[in-house]
Amino acid sequence: MASVLAGIAVRRETPLLGALALALSPSAIALSGVAESYMLCTAFVLAATRAYLDLIAPAPPEKRVRTAAAFSLWASLALLTHYAAGLFLLAAAAAPFVLAALEPGYRRRWTRSSATRAAAAFLVPLLIAAALFHFLARAWVHRLSHVADFYFAPGRETIPAYLGRALAGTFVLFSPVSAGSPRAAAAALLAFLAAVVAIAVRADRTRAGSGAPAATPAVLLVLLVVIEAAAGIAGRYPFGGGMRHQFLLLLFALLAGAAAFDRVLAGQPRGIRNALVALAVAAIGANGWAHRDPRWRPRPEPFAAERERFERDFPGVAEVHVDQFNLVAFFAQHHDGDWRFLGTAGGHPSVERYRVSTSGRTIDLVAHRDVWNFDPSSPATWAALAGTSAAGVSGDATLFAIHQGVPGEPAPDPDAMRRSIPALAADAGLETRKVDVFPSGVFADFRRAAPAPPAP
Repeated sequence: MASVLAGIAVRRETPLLGALALALSPSAIALSGVAESYMLCTAFVLAATRAYLDLIAPAPPEKRVRTAAAFSLWASLALLTHYAAGLFLLAAAAAPFVLAALEPGYRRRWTRSSATRAAAAFLVPLLIAAALFHFLARAWVHRLSHVADFYFAPGRETIPAYLGRALAGTFVLFSPVSAGSPRAAAAALLAFLAAVVAIAVRADRTRAGSGAPAATPAVLLVLLVVIEAAAGIAGRYPFGGGMRHQFLLLLFALLAGAAAFDRVLAGQPRGIRNALVALAVAAIGANGWAHRDPRWRPRPEPFAAERERFERDFPGVAEVHVDQFNLVAFFAQHHDGDWRFLGTAGGHPSVERYRVSTSGRTIDLVAHRDVWNFDPSSPATWAALAGTSAAGVSGDATLFAIHQGVPGEPAPDPDAMRRSIPALAADAGLETRKVDVFPSGVFADFRRAAPAPPAP
């Protein structure tokens, strides 16, 4: 963060303020405690952004190849770490054209050689992005059921209504203060976007410089919002909620805000400037303290309570079935074991089989990778369990299904599920031996019907 801001700031305080804001951001702390890939991608995107500032600015010949190679390397690593880096790549490709339209001085500095050098730097990351999309991501770029509220719903709302609630959700997700109403939250986010762009562009127009425009982070932020909003309308990317889908917006909001604050500081007398810096430090510290979350202190690993319950109530299970979400949950609690991939279930290429050995115990794990989160009240869940097994034969097995709730979604009725599960399982040819329904999920032991004897 500090390195990126050092590339566009005119005040030496700004990089330190930006780094402090990111370090003490409750949202960033929460993200770092959820999955390492988010923060690793953030680090690579920051490194790519620092190289990008040099890439889009006129550079002496000896730096051109090095700058292009650095951007290509860091952007490629970011893509290999998390798919959201693809959104950054799209925004970075469009940003020079927007900057040239906003600032005549930059437009005059943007030469054909600069454009050629930038295009060459984008070549490898774009090829990697295309390969990742074709071989891995294509099957997942659609409306995902567990984040259904974050897509545009044709027939139930208008596009302006969707954008209003999505922008409001984004503001609420990261803002340290409440806006009072969804309409006010959406307006506050739009006002912030307009302010950081206007302040930086005005400073760029009045201050001659040969480097990248100060408006670069703000333009990247606006482009990311536009790209995510368009993808949400098209049903291709969830926009308006869930930090794991929008953490780059937090990153560039901090960069854009710091760049705008830098230009405000530059125009003030020393006394006022020192007072503003002190107020900024106090605000950053107060926000971090007021929104601190004790969950991110040293604590048991994620899903520890569910593992303890499962091992207590279902000892000695040999075959466990999980969906994609619960594959993550199961791995979080058994990551120190010996995992061996056994291949896919016969006739089911999206169902993977693993043998997990830990603490002197071995479990055959069946991962239904084509299902994000099992719904135990759906006949399709039990049909999937009846049709697959660890070894391709009948026998006893156990469902491990922690429920990932959507904000505002009503919780399943435990009593209704206890009554319905045995009947649903029986319809699929399964005998339910034991069911444990609890607030965060369902564990169930079942037995497949014995195969019919071969005809004489």
